[in-house]
Amino acid sequence: IAALLYRTSAYLYGTPDPVEEEVELSDADADSWYWTSAQWAVANEVMSAPGGRFDSQASVTMVEMAAMLVAAFDFLPSTDAILGFLQRSFPVDVSGLPLTRALMASILVSLIPWGPTPAMG
Repeated sequence: IAALLYRTSAYLYGTPDPVEEEVELSDADADSWYWTSAQWAVANEVMSAPGGRFDSQASVTMVEMAAMLVAAFDFLPSTDAILGFLQRSFPVDVSGLPLTRALMASILVSLIPWGPTPAMG
């Protein structure tokens, strides 16, 4: 999820500046494929790392995901507004569903203004 949010942010705003002060993540290796994304997400308070643990394999709830989206993208309203949008946009109640790749893709396609952006030049 951190990588998807990082890449979407890069798409919308341009590649983020490197994190000024590296966040200590005791359970993540600097060589891991998600390291830069995790650093960006934690440093920018999009995601948390309680006790220095990023816990890359943990699942998230829809409420947590909505909060991450609002923290990552300044054009989105509140967490409650995102949850309301999702409830109206999907034929089933998605708030209790596990966050799968398919559901995450559907959410991003629904919420993000895809197309040419200032970050694309």
